[in-house]
Amino acid sequence: MKTTLFCATSIAALLTSAQAIAQSTAGYTQGTTYYGAQVSQFDYEQSIDLGFTQGTATAKPPVFIARIGHFLSDYVAIEGRLGTSLNDDSVEFNAAGIGDIDNEYKVEVDHIAGVYGVGHLPLGQSASLFAVLGYTSAEATLSGYGTSETSDDSGISYGGGIQALFTPNVSASVEYMSYLNKSEYDVKAISVGANYHF
Repeated sequence: MKTTLFCATSIAALLTSAQAIAQSTAGYTQGTTYYGAQVSQFDYEQSIDLGFTQGTATAKPPVFIARIGHFLSDYVAIEGRLGTSLNDDSVEFNAAGIGDIDNEYKVEVDHIAGVYGVGHLPLGQSASLFAVLGYTSAEATLSGYGTSETSDDSGISYGGGIQALFTPNVSASVEYMSYLNKSEYDVKAISVGANYHF
């Protein structure tokens, strides 16, 4: 509920500011390069089997992601991303018929990297809806009770959001991404970011 409210508030603020400022669309033109960063709230969820009951393991580590992209046309860009955890987060276990299970496990994202195509649908002169499709590789470490285990995975990623230009060179965005969606777990993220276009 808090995440939904945060996204709705952020999107409304972006649209209101963009409409009020009404800058040119210089940041969306062919040949424009941009770089920027996102602060992301990752949402990891995995199904668990305790033998006698089923449950889930969840964690929400915050992640910093650097971005660089280039517009191949006025509406399509290619983008690279590289990120890592700002800190770790406790893993919460919840099992059917038992409820929350106390534990000492924590998870952190060692790195996340990917290449994506980004398609923009302009909203007037200073904002756009965008869709993202690409490929992500990630590594994470689970630690607790004096032990740690590192695992990595990769796969197709997709998502979308809204971006607004505040000047011809500076934009801000709110984004939802499904980075990894596997049969046994999935990794999603809500992000707020800013870019500089040149």
